[in-house]
Amino acid sequence: MKPKKDPWGEHLKPLALPCLPNTPLVSVLIANYNYGRFLGEALESVLKQTYQNFEIVVCDDGSTDESREILTTHARKYGQFKVLLQENAGQSEAILAAFRASSGEIVCFLDSDDTFLPTKLEEVVKCFRNAPEAGFLVHRLIATDASLRMTRPIPAVGKLVFGWKAPRMSLSSPQMLWGMPPTSGLALRRAVANTILPCLQRRGVFADTVIQVLAPLVTPIVAIECPLGLYRVHGENAFGLKKFTATDMENLSRRETELWCAWRSFVRTIAPDLPAGFPTPPEKASSVFQYACARMKGDSISKSLYRDAIAGPWFAPMYWPYRWFWKLSAYLPDWLFVEGVNFVYGKSLAKQAVSRIIQWLRPERAIAWNSATEAKEK
Repeated sequence: MKPKKDPWGEHLKPLALPCLPNTPLVSVLIANYNYGRFLGEALESVLKQTYQNFEIVVCDDGSTDESREILTTHARKYGQFKVLLQENAGQSEAILAAFRASSGEIVCFLDSDDTFLPTKLEEVVKCFRNAPEAGFLVHRLIATDASLRMTRPIPAVGKLVFGWKAPRMSLSSPQMLWGMPPTSGLALRRAVANTILPCLQRRGVFADTVIQVLAPLVTPIVAIECPLGLYRVHGENAFGLKKFTATDMENLSRRETELWCAWRSFVRTIAPDLPAGFPTPPEKASSVFQYACARMKGDSISKSLYRDAIAGPWFAPMYWPYRWFWKLSAYLPDWLFVEGVNFVYGKSLAKQAVSRIIQWLRPERAIAWNSATEAKEK
């Protein structure tokens, strides 16, 4: 079961991209907030790249731990650093500030609790050069525990998304394509970043979600199946090793609202390029997370929120496993509903176990795992 086709996407055209210079500057953007215990490893993983024409632009978002001392030390020691300090304004504002201070033709993103493998930038530059029409690059990551012990590939199921996807994407609501890695597995050509990153301004939303949703509407995607980074899973991740609570669902609902606003604002900018009659998306739309929050609180309004969410614009473009789960969720007992939400959206131990089984059942995953192991050990 595929999402219903939205005819408006057929009218979108890819953004024209300038030719890459022979040795393009790569800007690595890092937003940091109180991840001092991981930050040094993240910075060192960039400094040890096989491709050395890069700059590191870090925006510290009001950290109160040792982060700023670490950044000051690295900035004094290495010339490739730009350090920005701001009051706490959220990850999206920090990424936007870092981008505005950068100048690279290629923009890579690195969460301050993750690391790059040594050939990451070299492979990204090579891939963009071989696909000059593509302005959005994705690559596989390997999930690790807090001590960087590798556990499973990300994404664990299926191939990464690639190609010009806009003609088959929905313009009636934000659509997350299947096979998208998180922040540290994303890179953009600067022309694409100039087009979509301003949508982060004053938005309390995950920066990678905005990129994942908007970039495919303006440019083809190129994918690298080999893992090029380590994604650290620890207790403080947005989707960490914990069970979701009603408060978590409320926060996710709030972020989805912000995503809707950012996406709607962007769609309105491209609406003049669409045929007459294109319907401007409504200002608000019901979310399954609003329903989940109400249900976890035992609020009787959850039933009406469920009906609104299932019938609303968010639901139709969802990939079929998510739609199946939410449709079935109304018939699940409360305890099983909570377990289901954790399995589908979290990093539960059960989900990790399934990911490991899939990894070893699929030969290409084992090959990717081995290549990541060899790169980490160098």
